[in-house]
Amino acid sequence: MCLPEHDNATKLANEFASFFVTKIKLIKEDLNKIHIQEPWLLAVDTVKELHYFSVLSVEDISESTNAYCEPDPVPTWVLKSCLDVLAPSITEMVNMSLVTGLVSDNNLENCA
Repeated sequence: MCLPEHDNATKLANEFASFFVTKIKLIKEDLNKIHIQEPWLLAVDTVKELHYFSVLSVEDISESTNAYCEPDPVPTWVLKSCLDVLAPSITEMVNMSLVTGLVSDNNLENCA
């Protein structure tokens, strides 16, 4: 990087600093002039209530994807190898969550 011609390095450094301080000040002033609607006000008009969920079947659960994430306590392929035993319980848990709108804290952490 080439510096502009200068006789005094301290003066040049101060000019650079002044330039950027002024630039930041102007950006802040411009940002303060912009009116941004609060996010919660934007969401009020667009929220749609979900009144009905179709309950899932054991087959729906069995046919779900093999996707998983690091916090999952059991790899999907291991879980799916035991689906004949586990699918009814998993289906019940998923359906209860959909019907009640409640999700356990552990499941919320895993989805984040």
